[in-house]
Amino acid sequence: MYSAVLLGLGKQTGQIGGYNESAAAELFASETGLMLRSQFASVIIDTFMAGILIMQLLKYFPNQNKDLLSTKLIIAWSSVWTLVVSVFIQAHVSYLLIPNFGLWLSPWLEVRWIATMPIFDILAVLPIQCFFANRAYLLTERNNYLLGCVSLLLLASVGGAIGLTVVFGSQETSLIGIESSGAPLITWIATTFAADALIAASIIYGLFKSKTGWLQTHGFIPRWVRLSFEA
Repeated sequence: MYSAVLLGLGKQTGQIGGYNESAAAELFASETGLMLRSQFASVIIDTFMAGILIMQLLKYFPNQNKDLLSTKLIIAWSSVWTLVVSVFIQAHVSYLLIPNFGLWLSPWLEVRWIATMPIFDILAVLPIQCFFANRAYLLTERNNYLLGCVSLLLLASVGGAIGLTVVFGSQETSLIGIESSGAPLITWIATTFAADALIAASIIYGLFKSKTGWLQTHGFIPRWVRLSFEA
């Protein structure tokens, strides 16, 4: 159904990576449905999550006046960049399906859109990771080994994101020959996940270890652990 609607509706001249419009349409003919569903799903999920973020921000800033200014700045910075990513995704899908409707060569094979995503992700996520890394460091009695490991993982994730942007952005096409970006892609994703897992595990460990003889404190510990895990 998708291929019947989209293939052959547009006309485009020129080549990208040795492919012209006809070759690109033939290349993607069998994957049309999957590619379009993926794009629509990303818009729906991201819009839903952006709505949740906006609701949380509307609750947070009027009611948390006692938080440190640095905490508010971190939240504001990461929230702005997260919303920038949401707008970017909307703009990308609009670019694919409105001015380039029925075309495959330029919108699906060019690299300029996708190559910028790792940098956006780092700008949004890194301050939050550093904030929670500091909390984990304090909860584990200023464990320097933990701080060193987390710092190395975060530096590696930044390097992987920048490397992926450079390597992927230097390719002729976005989907053909993508295996050349495998090393920075794996580095970025793996180290980001490892840092998050280590930070969460350290916070949970520190919270359980901080239990006292007070029943009231014991009641709050599971809630803090759950919030740390969700974060």
